[in-house]
Amino acid sequence: MNIIETYTKDEIYLSGLEYRSNNGEECYLFIPGLGGNYLDNRFICEIANTIYMNNMNIVIANTRGSFNLNYSHPNSKNGYPKEIGLFTEMFDDCIYDIDAWIEKLKELGYNKITLIGHSVGNNKIIYYYNQIKNNKISDIIMISPSDYAYRMKHKPEYNEILNKALENCKNSKEKELLHFDFYYKYSYSMADFLTNNNLDNFPILSKNLKRMTAFNRIDVPISIIYGSEEKKYTSNIDFIYANSNKNCCIDLIEGANHSFNGYEKELSKKILKTRG
Repeated sequence: MNIIETYTKDEIYLSGLEYRSNNGEECYLFIPGLGGNYLDNRFICEIANTIYMNNMNIVIANTRGSFNLNYSHPNSKNGYPKEIGLFTEMFDDCIYDIDAWIEKLKELGYNKITLIGHSVGNNKIIYYYNQIKNNKISDIIMISPSDYAYRMKHKPEYNEILNKALENCKNSKEKELLHFDFYYKYSYSMADFLTNNNLDNFPILSKNLKRMTAFNRIDVPISIIYGSEEKKYTSNIDFIYANSNKNCCIDLIEGANHSFNGYEKELSKKILKTRG
């Protein structure tokens, strides 16, 4: 296992873990969900270990949204550290992170990349693929993909938090922390997250066919894995089958939840099976 580093085009420093078991050109690239990182997410490490033990390569990538608050040190002598983390993240900037990691993998000799996303990490992958169609991506594995845009808008506190975020931004209080659902964000980041239509690209709950366009532009094979306990999603799988492109298949792990607690090994085996 090696710690690897990269800089994005907008000068954000990111670190990741490379599990390299062979000198081949194939590699998995894991993009975590909200605040996700290679230190705190047990199932991510289990996936990495299983793939490594099966003589395959994987990189677990931190993004600018990893952890709550962190600092990115500049790539130049005259630069200043920048605040990064879930508190500060703007959704559209995910294209810089994913692109930087793919370029890093190419530098390391990988030319056939399987993107793995978890939760909102999948919305980032969908958005990235629509903005930068990288020919190094061979397939995509989506773990617990989320229709988080719909879920946010149907929480009772949505309008109150959105109005507060927008008011703070107008009154020079854009860095006031706000709490919504299970996380905190600065007001400017919260306003972006609650209103950005680019995040609304997997409408399994809203069933808005117009929002399926980005997902259906993906022209590489897609494997979706849910835990059966995510009934709000698994009860709507037929909508995805009926309205998604032909490259999509869906699998379930009985008894598992959103983060596959206690089912990490079963999840890892499912991922390996996507390679036949």
